Amino acid sequence: MSVALYVFSFISLMGTSNTAGEKYKVYQVPIRGKALRGHTYKTAMAGELFRCYVRCERDPVCKSCNFKHTQQICEMNNETKETKPNDFITEQQSYYIKRTGGDVNECKKGQTNLCNKYAFCNNTKGSYRCRCKQGFVGDGFNCIDVNECENGLSNPCDKNAFCNNTKGSYSCHCNQGFVNDGFSCICKKRKEKKKRCMIII
Repeated sequence: MSVALYVFSFISLMGTSNTAGEKYKVYQVPIRGKALRGHTYKTAMAGELFRCYVRCERDPVCKSCNFKHTQQICEMNNETKETKPNDFITEQQSYYIKRTGGDVNECKKGQTNLCNKYAFCNNTKGSYRCRCKQGFVGDGFNCIDVNECENGLSNPCDKNAFCNNTKGSYSCHCNQGFVNDGFSCICKKRKEKKKRCMIII
């Protein structure tokens, strides 16, 4: 299929509201000789430009795609040339297509994102960001629990209490012979002597 026919077919499809009962979002005209590098999360044999367009449209993660017409391969991207301009390169065998039918909220329930289960998902225009929840550290895609009870880390447990690490948090419990909430421990009917609570006889 010639380049002219590719573009003509694609522009014609942009004006079609329903195909086999399914309504398609609007895409921009393909950019010949360009591709977005480093943000492909899925590849598939497409055969032709329109099929690549349909694959991207049906996948909620897809923001744009590269169609390599010499190999008939569709590369689906989770970013766009606007969000990653430094990765928009010249590639003669490719066509670049960006979805322009509105932002997809990847953080919405039922949508797909790569955030860790212990991270918050923050939707942005054309993309999203992940941030680890309190009590975890990492880049949002990988979050590791912080052990607040390890030596060298500060926690508000009383000096007469022990610290118990939990997922994303910790708890304090008074030592035997002490009572209260673990953050403040006192001797009830006892007195403290050398960090031990002795029974008054």
